[in-house]
Amino acid sequence: MDSTDQTAPSGFRGRYADKPGFVRRWVLSPGCREVGTLYLMFAAAAGLLGMGLSILLRIQPLNPAFHDGDRWSLVAAVHGLVMVFFTVIPALLGGFGNWFVPVMIGASDTAFPRLNSAGFWSTASGFSLLALSLIAGSSPMAAGLAVAGLHVAGIGLLMGAINFIVTILTMRGPGVQLSRMPPFVWSVLVAASLILLSLPILAGSLTVLWLDRGFAAAPGAHVSLRQLFWSIGHPELYVMILPAFGIVSQVVPSFSRRPVYGQLALVYAMVAIGIGGFLVWGQHMFATGLSPDASRYYTLAAIVVAVPTGVKLFAWLATMVRGSVDFETPMLFATGLIALVTAGGLTGLLMGTGEAREALPASHYAVGHFHYVLSLGAVAGLFCGFYYWIGKMSGRRYPEWAGRVHFWLFFIGANLTFLPLHFLSLDSLPNTDALYGATDYNNLASVGAGVGAIGYLWFVGLAV
Repeated sequence: MDSTDQTAPSGFRGRYADKPGFVRRWVLSPGCREVGTLYLMFAAAAGLLGMGLSILLRIQPLNPAFHDGDRWSLVAAVHGLVMVFFTVIPALLGGFGNWFVPVMIGASDTAFPRLNSAGFWSTASGFSLLALSLIAGSSPMAAGLAVAGLHVAGIGLLMGAINFIVTILTMRGPGVQLSRMPPFVWSVLVAASLILLSLPILAGSLTVLWLDRGFAAAPGAHVSLRQLFWSIGHPELYVMILPAFGIVSQVVPSFSRRPVYGQLALVYAMVAIGIGGFLVWGQHMFATGLSPDASRYYTLAAIVVAVPTGVKLFAWLATMVRGSVDFETPMLFATGLIALVTAGGLTGLLMGTGEAREALPASHYAVGHFHYVLSLGAVAGLFCGFYYWIGKMSGRRYPEWAGRVHFWLFFIGANLTFLPLHFLSLDSLPNTDALYGATDYNNLASVGAGVGAIGYLWFVGLAV
């Protein structure tokens, strides 16, 4: 009998012989791999916008026509929101999480596939509203669009967080106990838990902000809004960096040819970082006039929360020292993350101690510290995961030399951009001041931003 006999069951022909079209596969499909690919492509596109806005911020000191404080603040705010909520978190959690969490725990898909798909489209819709607020400029409609966009994106993040938590806790395969889960799965679980606990605070903060713009603000309302913002903002920073830590915990033992040193300690450190993220947000409030007892507590907490991060750094270094390291592109980005996070952590200790805590949180020193620890660390982890897993996701391999070029463009551009910001603070100007002028440090930072932009465009061309 011919293998294409038409007596085959109609159900077989309908399910396997009919190749889905573009809309059915990429728009309507709830499959975790399709949704993960959509998250990665969306994050790459949003990253282009975020990079473009950062270039505008660096052009500002060189162009007198751009010396507009309101415009500068708008661009800076949208840049930060795009990079945090629409680039780093969607790529690390939505992209790599959807691709590899089910595989690592022995599940065929996530627990709620359609909720997973709805979370992506909600995030994309929120990004569209935020982009419209940028177009609206300083009109009264802009703030409403931005608040609505973040509300919608927050709903999408909550959908994804619930999906990951239920998937990891209830769909593990036989023998996959919590203590035996890979570090990346643990990082996604902790990050999703942080989202679930902190996003309602974001929704409340945005609602209060919207009401504050429409009605007369009470005395001290700006301090209350700042408290609300950092109570969600600080945990959200760990939502960015924890999945990157999980990726590095997978890459370092792979390219060191030995099991990761102290895996259980790594897991405990991740959980401790997640818990500590809710306890140290007050270190951003020193300039508002905290009581002496509160100041002492947050100073101590800022130092203590660095301990579990140090545990992870020492575990990675011990794994590398005891192994035979092969410095391919993923390992280069992993070591780059270790270097950037270590440098940023050392600068962060100064921000919570002595008289410096009163002036530095509102200076460019804080901007440089933040980018070293979280932005550059998380982005380095994102690139590390891409080069490590691109073969499994696409079936093709990147040219090794091109990946190395991208790493050096990224690493040199990052340090040229954000290291000079630590010295700009010596001028005692706040980080919201748009009138620094073309100083040597600003010129150097602008050159670094250009190098970083070339590196990102190189990466996009390589990925496509």
